[in-house]
Amino acid sequence: MDRHRREPAIRAAVILCALVLGLAGCAAAEDDPVDAPVAVDVPDPGPQSPPDQGEEGDAVEDGEADPAQQTRRSGIATNFGGPAHGDQGTTDLGDGTWCQGVALFWGAQVPEGVRFTVDGGAADAEGIALGRGACGDVGTDGACIGLVLWHDDQTLFCSVPLIPAEGFTNGTQLALVGTLECEEATDCDAVIAREIDAGPPIFVCDPVFVAEGNVCDATARESG
Repeated sequence: MDRHRREPAIRAAVILCALVLGLAGCAAAEDDPVDAPVAVDVPDPGPQSPPDQGEEGDAVEDGEADPAQQTRRSGIATNFGGPAHGDQGTTDLGDGTWCQGVALFWGAQVPEGVRFTVDGGAADAEGIALGRGACGDVGTDGACIGLVLWHDDQTLFCSVPLIPAEGFTNGTQLALVGTLECEEATDCDAVIAREIDAGPPIFVCDPVFVAEGNVCDATARESG
């Protein structure tokens, strides 16, 4: 199975949408250059809170269910059996952008041939976009966008540039969006059914805000 290690990790982004427990997003739809930002769409506000990454979500399929689609699921990773992902901190790159470190892991054994490709991200508030390529020194396994996590991978550490814009709010929650692919529909079902402990949710704050001694979590929004 070593041959899969040589497959390219960078793929063209596809349209991905999910609306589960109030946090939804779509990946970029164009074949953007490697250094082009990846849009992060913001969901419509609703009465429910953003999802706890430890909760088990429903399968998200592209369009109506059919045999061809059952081996391919797309959307927010933790809502349909994709890998858990944990916050590894945010650093200031000094050019108006930040670098977010992310840990990706299955958390339990998954069937052979299963793979997950990170295609973009989703946020629960406006004012943030993702960039392509690696950044800083937190992602030893390269860029998050385009990263492929295979069934026999352990924890992978990746990085993604963050591009803050007008309206950004400390405590914005970020989730990865991508595509789960399986050799058999039963494999995807098994991945979705597994029980795992998710990593810490990814809350994004201005590094200066954190350096001042503030905690970056959902309560950071109260500080503006």
